Amino acid sequence: MSFYDAVTAVQLKEFFTRLSREYRRPARLLLVGGTSLLLDGTKRATKDIDIVVVLPQPEDGRFNQVLQRLRHQMNIAIEEVSPADFIPLPRLRTLHETPPVDRRRMARGSRQGFGILGVDQ
Repeated sequence: MSFYDAVTAVQLKEFFTRLSREYRRPARLLLVGGTSLLLDGTKRATKDIDIVVVLPQPEDGRFNQVLQRLRHQMNIAIEEVSPADFIPLPRLRTLHETPPVDRRRMARGSRQGFGILGVDQ
C-alpha cells in the first residue's frame, strides 16, 4: 500500500510548473519509466515520478529541499533514478578485447568480421 497518491499527467505538469517556480537555477530532468508514458498518453497514472536529475553546477541542497517540499505538498512519490535502472546497457569491451578489423570486409560493406565500437551485441 502506497502512502502517496497515484500521479496523473495533470499532476505531473503541475509538479513541473511548481518546480520551475521554486527552483530558478539551470537543471535538466529526464523522465524515465512510467513517468515518460504519462505525457504521451500511453499510461493514465503511475505510482511515482521517476526522474534523472542533471545539475550543471555544484548543488547546495536547494534542489533536494524543493523536491521534498513538493513531495509533501502534492502527496506524490518522487524518485531520482538512473537510466540504467530502466535501459539495459551493453558491456563495453576494452581495446585489447576488440577483435581485429578485417578491412577487406569493411570495403565491401560487410559488418561481419569487425566489432562496432567494441560493444557486445
